[in-house]
Amino acid sequence: KLDFFIKDIIDYSKNARTDIRNEPVDFNALLTEVTENLKYIEGAESIRFVTKVSFAQPVNADKNRLSVVLNNLIANAIKYHDPYKEKQWIDVQVTNSHGTVKVNISDNGTGIEPEHQTKIFDMFYRGTFQSKGSGLGLYIVKETLSKMSGSIHVESSPGKGSSFLI
Repeated sequence: KLDFFIKDIIDYSKNARTDIRNEPVDFNALLTEVTENLKYIEGAESIRFVTKVSFAQPVNADKNRLSVVLNNLIANAIKYHDPYKEKQWIDVQVTNSHGTVKVNISDNGTGIEPEHQTKIFDMFYRGTFQSKGSGLGLYIVKETLSKMSGSIHVESSPGKGSSFLI
């Protein structure tokens, strides 16, 4: 648990201290890398991952920051999957419309209660007592996207799942 906390602090510190580094990013390769790294999280073996990138050419972006964002969001989707559902899935859709890249990460996990949805991006906020995290993951996601001139929006229904639009 301490290792994960330290990793979160390092991610936050790197985001605050380093400049944006634009480089060509292949979203198919990045998503493959992220999902392969996360497939060892408890419960991931029962989840069907679907990824669809609607464009073939790389886009200029900060690959390291994108990796931090995708790792946090997909890891949360795995951690908060619903083990009682027969078919569990995580769906990642990436589009590029006139130079604006949109990433939608959806799942059919446990969902987020409405009263928590406005607070989940706050530092150290943990929506449930069974949360094993530090409460920094979604805060780091929001801060990282902000540094990249991006934004994040959540839609969620308890018992049905969540969708994060970047």
